[in-house]
Amino acid sequence: MKAVLCKSFGAPDQLTVEDLASPPVKRGEVKIRVRACGVNFPDALMIQGLYQLKPSFPFSPGLEVAGDIIEVGQGVDAERVGQRIMATMMFGGFAEEVVVPQSAALPMPENMSYESGAGFPLVYGTAHVALSHRARLQAGETLLVLGAAGGVGLAGVEIGKLIGARVIAAASSAQKLALARSRGADEAINYSDENLRDRVKSLTEDRGADVIFDPVGGSAYRLGGSLSSDRIRQRTDTNLARQYRLAKKRVFGWPVLGRLPFPGSRRRQAVLPAVADLVQRGSLAAAYSPNLRARRCAQCA
Repeated sequence: MKAVLCKSFGAPDQLTVEDLASPPVKRGEVKIRVRACGVNFPDALMIQGLYQLKPSFPFSPGLEVAGDIIEVGQGVDAERVGQRIMATMMFGGFAEEVVVPQSAALPMPENMSYESGAGFPLVYGTAHVALSHRARLQAGETLLVLGAAGGVGLAGVEIGKLIGARVIAAASSAQKLALARSRGADEAINYSDENLRDRVKSLTEDRGADVIFDPVGGSAYRLGGSLSSDRIRQRTDTNLARQYRLAKKRVFGWPVLGRLPFPGSRRRQAVLPAVADLVQRGSLAAAYSPNLRARRCAQCA
């Protein structure tokens, strides 16, 4: 099989594509023929040595894939062979074949493409956990989404609307805001040429947002505290579950997913079937965008 390899820390153009032996399948594992790979910010950090996890060289980056199960290990139902799935891993996804624990391989909805599946688990899992589990967003509340045109931001817009919240999208350009509106945002703020604080106060009759979802960090993170309502800010002092923000270095919400009240190593996978079911029922678009979430890997096509 072919795989993208990182042999030393550096820029993406230092990665190579090489032939490797197909990985063996152990008990409780499945082998996946990869059809599409998700490309995430942690991948870029990992190959530069800037991520908290530093695999031994050589390694393949890639945290999420979509494809077909082609082999199963002992203890796994043989009927899973041929199943279309999406899967997450700590690294190794940029390859023609990957092996993961069977619990990490989630069946894809029939109406989901491989490309969408490869960009689904991290962003939608993060947004679902942050808004439904951590913030406990309610219908009728006002949700402010910062960085609303990124992968996690767009997922936050969609899930916020699905819950029944009024969604204010904030991004840095008119084009990005148009994309957020196409996913259901009720209001839009261009914080490149508008005062974010003033606009939020104006749109909420000076009350502020009930919940702020921030997958960006930086200056927007520091401003966020002044944009939430007094009621929610007071609750945040003693309970971080209401106004949950993702710090800039806590990329793509691994800390969020890791704090779920599910025991064992399957806590991340535990939330994904419920979100995938929303796609199956047509409640979530989970639309594939080559500019935002996933790209077809020519070497793996």
